[in-house]
Amino acid sequence: MPTRRSFFHVLVPLLVPAACVAGCSRGRGTKHAVNMTPDPVGEARNMLTAYAGGQPLGSEQEIFADLVTRVTAADAAKGAALKAFLDDIIAKGKVDAAKAKELAAGF
Repeated sequence: MPTRRSFFHVLVPLLVPAACVAGCSRGRGTKHAVNMTPDPVGEARNMLTAYAGGQPLGSEQEIFADLVTRVTAADAAKGAALKAFLDDIIAKGKVDAAKAKELAAGF
């Protein structure tokens, strides 16, 4: 006659993995699609807003040409205005916060 102890030694190792598998298989639900395409106009707006708030000119200068190209592809007028602004701050070596705020409002 089997003892109670041997019953648990046999049954528990079989039931625990079964319970884990049953619990894990319920996680399949609805998948959500996320648009990972960056918005160049929004990126430029964020940068201009930061400049309007007093952020100094920094290492982001390295991406100016790429940003202007992407903004121009999305909106030619905004790309031209951004290029003129960025060319001006590169020439002067500092950011005009008032111009940045004005330009950010148009984005």
